[in-house]
Amino acid sequence: MPSPVDAAIAAMFGAIQATHGSVVLVTRGTSNLSITAVPEEVQEHELNFLTRTFLVKNEEFGAALPGDVWTINGERYEVRPFEGEVPWAWLDDAHTQRVVHTKAVGWARDTLSFEAPRKANQAGDQRLKYDAGQAVAGLVKPVSGMETYQDNNQLTAYVNYLVVVPSTAATRTITAKAQAKVTRDGIGRTLQVVTVRDPGTNGSVLYLDCRELAT
Repeated sequence: MPSPVDAAIAAMFGAIQATHGSVVLVTRGTSNLSITAVPEEVQEHELNFLTRTFLVKNEEFGAALPGDVWTINGERYEVRPFEGEVPWAWLDDAHTQRVVHTKAVGWARDTLSFEAPRKANQAGDQRLKYDAGQAVAGLVKPVSGMETYQDNNQLTAYVNYLVVVPSTAATRTITAKAQAKVTRDGIGRTLQVVTVRDPGTNGSVLYLDCRELAT
């Protein structure tokens, strides 16, 4: 019989899961299993990698193994130890809830050179020019395949990227339409910032939704 403390923890976790639980696809080798788990906020670790913790009932899923991939909303996380942590741990003494530690998959660390947009000085020339900018270490990840949009009767192909950079006085000046030069897969690419978002991870990073420009 669980102790009053364990019973209280189980009740609290049940309420959290009912409110914040999400469907997660767990892949182990060639096997897939859909479970309900509670994802916590993504954490950034000195721009080397991103991690995420999941809370799951023991009856929902057994022991997570290193190499398992947990997919939620298209984002993939691999179960693996980091910073001295184990792949998973018990949340309560009654062993009814597990805490699973994962690391984000698909990110590449790179140095981005940002350039700020400005209007050209020439009379009548309204095209955006770019001031030489700053070099920033960040994480870069493509988040969509090739897409197209119609602009001035021209069909333009592009790829969306998500970029994570440290939140500093300099990077907080980055705005939409700024450009970033980055090398990925051995190819030099130009990304244009579409939106800048603060994910709320203790104010330590900024998320930049970007679009790769044709070169």
